[in-house]
Amino acid sequence: MARINVYTTISEDDYGFEAPELTGWFDSAKAEGWDDRDYNGNGSGGTGRGQGIWRTAGGKWVLEHWSAWQGEASTYTYISGAEARDWLLRNKEDEAVEKYFGDIPEEEDRRVGRPEIGESINFRPGGELLAMVNDYAQRRDITRAEALRRLVTEAVTRARAAEAAPLSPRENY
Repeated sequence: MARINVYTTISEDDYGFEAPELTGWFDSAKAEGWDDRDYNGNGSGGTGRGQGIWRTAGGKWVLEHWSAWQGEASTYTYISGAEARDWLLRNKEDEAVEKYFGDIPEEEDRRVGRPEIGESINFRPGGELLAMVNDYAQRRDITRAEALRRLVTEAVTRARAAEAAPLSPRENY
């Protein structure tokens, strides 16, 4: 068994040093781990230093700040699942992300601006009609485009209902 203690830094003591508190431990032989070491043994912290992440047998996530330098010890703290997923994604550990968090979504369209709602139509309302649409939108605290969508939808729905209604006996002549 390779017991690793997990600490949480609470506050500084009277001399300005951080006072860690033991919050748990895990067995590294039963845990799964990943780190950011490159082929030279260097990581995100520079020469001989970096980060790693562990998934304990109990399902908790632990962030490790490791060091290969003499006199420096690795430190371990618990992190959330969201933080673990982010770390794994940043370090290109896609298999681990899919194993513990599900499929990785495809690249999203991140263009600036509002997403399109339907096809674009050019329309030039006259001055009075434009004023009526603007008034409608302002009273409902919506955009002009949304006001036009609502008004056209309502008009088309009424027209369809009128077409589907049975004819009265007078209209049969």
